Amino acid sequence: MSRIRWLFPGLLVLALFAWATLNTVPDTSAAARGKEVARSQTGHSTRGSSGQTIVVDHTCTDLSKIPDYWLTQAKNLTLHYAHTSHGSQIISGIEKLEQLDPKYNVAVYTGGPVGLPGETGAIRIYDGNNYSDGNWSYITPELYWASADGIAHTQSVADTGWFGYSMWAWCSQQSDNSTATVQQYLDTLNSFETQYPAMRFILMTGHTNGTGPDDTLYRNNNQVRDYAQSHGKALFDFADIESYDPAGVTARTPTRSTAS
Repeated sequence: MSRIRWLFPGLLVLALFAWATLNTVPDTSAAARGKEVARSQTGHSTRGSSGQTIVVDHTCTDLSKIPDYWLTQAKNLTLHYAHTSHGSQIISGIEKLEQLDPKYNVAVYTGGPVGLPGETGAIRIYDGNNYSDGNWSYITPELYWASADGIAHTQSVADTGWFGYSMWAWCSQQSDNSTATVQQYLDTLNSFETQYPAMRFILMTGHTNGTGPDDTLYRNNNQVRDYAQSHGKALFDFADIESYDPAGVTARTPTRSTAS
């Protein structure tokens, strides 16, 4: 199970980039990123109230369905990514994938001050949120969306104009959040997309904790899923990914983590 938990998020985030490249991107340069091709099975795409809904989950792990042309186009993309402990699995996974096959190359700059790797021919990722002190890459809700200071830092990254995408990862917060807090998260990321129409701010579900459909986590994650579908958002369904093994068979539910 531990291998699934860090490798598969990396596989899926790559599939998301490849899919998003050739679908609706809210800026006029989208057409230059790649011609329209037939939809593959690397993501679920529907039309929401404000744009293209993209859901990446456990059904999106077959990278053989992504043509090399798409992978090349995806390497034109830049991602701003912020997280605490569990979110680091995405970085670990995508770097491991590159080790297994160099065509999935990725370059990650961990800040500190906002920046991008100098490497070309790779998906480029900034890991942080423009903080110059403390644990630069350990970004809690308050340091991204849940406080005025965090919002200002996220805006400072977006203001550079260097990124097409931004994503923040939950740790264990979704196990205890109120519906009002989840809605605050959704509303704030939606406001970011309104302020920065050339970017997509990718939603995420919280990681699994060993509980069932009557639990707070289940309710909160479904609130995020429903919002993504009805509002045309991109969603990285972390909880769904963790719930299956690589063959698509329901896996044993991971025990609750005390990491935060």
